[in-house]
Amino acid sequence: MKQELTKKFNVYSTHSGAFLGVIRWEKGWRHYVMDYGDIIMSLACNEQLNDLMRELEDERKKRQ
Repeated sequence: MKQELTKKFNVYSTHSGAFLGVIRWEKGWRHYVMDYGDIIMSLACNEQLNDLMRELEDERKKRQ
């Protein structure tokens, strides 16, 4: 039996307990990714989305 060399982490919402996906190694990308099932995102992808959401929230706060 082949030993698994990289770690996998199941990710759950701390709010609802819902399963969100798995953090796992993506050998083609050569780094860990968040695997949502039908979508795979790298750390850089998640950072870009977080940056966009911060910008949108900041714009909303300015309008209020």
